[in-house]
Amino acid sequence: RDVVLIGWSALAVAGAVYLGRNLPNELRRREFRPLRLATIAIALLVAAWLASGVRGRTLPQVEAFLPPAVPSALPASADAPVWMLNDYPAAQAAARSSGKLVFVDFTGYTCTNCRWMEANIFGRPDVSAELGQFVLSRLYTDGDGDLYERQQSFQETTFGTVALPLYAVLDADGKVRATFSGLTRNPAEFIAFLRRART
Repeated sequence: RDVVLIGWSALAVAGAVYLGRNLPNELRRREFRPLRLATIAIALLVAAWLASGVRGRTLPQVEAFLPPAVPSALPASADAPVWMLNDYPAAQAAARSSGKLVFVDFTGYTCTNCRWMEANIFGRPDVSAELGQFVLSRLYTDGDGDLYERQQSFQETTFGTVALPLYAVLDADGKVRATFSGLTRNPAEFIAFLRRART
């Protein structure tokens, strides 16, 4: 993720340098080109903005196009829910012991819509509070190896699709309570899905 942001930032700087290559001569001759100056300034601002993501700042506008951060079950903050990664049986066991339902996030390393949902919907405090009512299971289906093939097969067999993202709520015995396919830009719609699944 950081490598990609650094690369994009460097490209923006390179673009600004390219556009400004004749700028000293033009200024000496008093040939002002406001559009070029504005474009250079914008390129440098974009470079700085992208670089700020390397220091940990969230960039919701471009998160969907970045590879996922190293998958981690650790919450980003004390209030953030904890995810069980690539271990649906453990999520079922946790659901049995806690009496909660399992929320399954079928996702992919190369899924831009998944990244968009994670950055713009899951990270919202109101959605995060609702997700905290579930045992959370995140299953990647597009990696190499038996684990990912099994998880994709589980998705296809149970839900009839391998499209990503797919969000499903199941009980501890694997009975499907509700599903939500694709992305939404409406947090209220996603919250309503989560609440319906619990009733």
